[in-house]
Amino acid sequence: MMVETARRRTRQTPNRIPGRVEDFDINAAGHVTSRTGSTKLEIPYDAIFDVRDPVSPPPTTTPSSFAELSEFAVRLFEDLP
Repeated sequence: MMVETARRRTRQTPNRIPGRVEDFDINAAGHVTSRTGSTKLEIPYDAIFDVRDPVSPPPTTTPSSFAELSEFAVRLFEDLP
């Protein structure tokens, strides 16, 4: 998702850059491991839709359990040649 950068902002330097917040390893068998010790993947709503509205409260996150990540990975690996 887009994360804030610590660099000084200029016209050529954006204040947000693509970054990794969580890190998961998923193998072809669907085994999920987290390097950070997380038990689920939480994707903020605005990371998916890039909504910026300073007036309304931030939308909720979209959680995905390891079981859901595993099921998704198995389906993905099955479709690979």
